[in-house]
Amino acid sequence: MQAELLLIRLKTPANIGACFRLAMQYGITKIYMYKCPKAGRTNTTQTQRHIPVVDIDNLDFVFNYPYGTYLLETDGTDITIPVACQTLNDKFLIAVANESHGATTAERKLFGRTLTIPAPNTIVNDHLISYNVSHAVAIGLFLFEYNHYLVNGR
Repeated sequence: MQAELLLIRLKTPANIGACFRLAMQYGITKIYMYKCPKAGRTNTTQTQRHIPVVDIDNLDFVFNYPYGTYLLETDGTDITIPVACQTLNDKFLIAVANESHGATTAERKLFGRTLTIPAPNTIVNDHLISYNVSHAVAIGLFLFEYNHYLVNGR
């Protein structure tokens, strides 16, 4: 699996640092950062030595990305269903967006699929409860790898 990670308008440096470390653990080959601050005081230099980190000015490249593009959001197809990932090739782009508001409508339209990590009790007192963005990256990358294994046998 050769995935790339896109962080869209994340605002918390500690979350960015956690995403960097997860990227390294899951073998992400490149990290794109769109309108994000620098990673927190966590040790990200190790990640940056092994994974190219690219600050981008716009998301135009997503529209023309040569492989599958997947956005993790709160209202997509359930990622735990292996059929949701049957189109996974060895290369793809996985993205997460702003911790508070997620992706904008225009940003969502750039991606081939929007996938959701189901959570118990996602609605509490009429408010949607979602995962912390770095937790979503961890769970999402695990499930992508697992679903890829189920579908491709490796």
